[in-house]
Amino acid sequence: MDNLAELGGELRAHREALGYSRDDVYLKLHIPSGMVRALEDGDIKPLPAPCYVRGFLQSYCALLELDPAPYVEAYRQVLEPDQSFHVLPVREPKSSQSATSPWLAYAITWTAICAGAALGWFVYANIIEPSDDPAQHRVDAETLVDMVVPPAQEEDRE
Repeated sequence: MDNLAELGGELRAHREALGYSRDDVYLKLHIPSGMVRALEDGDIKPLPAPCYVRGFLQSYCALLELDPAPYVEAYRQVLEPDQSFHVLPVREPKSSQSATSPWLAYAITWTAICAGAALGWFVYANIIEPSDDPAQHRVDAETLVDMVVPPAQEEDRE
């Protein structure tokens, strides 16, 4: 931690030697003045994620015409133990035997396409543009009676 404070003090000394205030650094680099203060004090608690700190340091050192490598390395050494990086294992590609057959994928795709087309036709034919008059499909009561009970004329013939 002492190394960070020393390096931060160097940053502050170079900034002040060039006549920049923390607000000037903010206006030129868009690094908040609180972050500049934290960098110069060697305080890592208020700093954002390490990738941002690295970028802040590189931009700040470029403004002060300093080599950013020692500053970035010092912050990396301090931040690395605090960061817990979880590396995900690399997955092995599935073998072709366990993968779904290509014809099954095609069959499912075409089934979905046909089902969508059939549903579209049904909706269009029955809801949007019905072609038949619903009155045509009605059956008169007399016709039903004629179908069930033969007309009286046929009984007289027998």
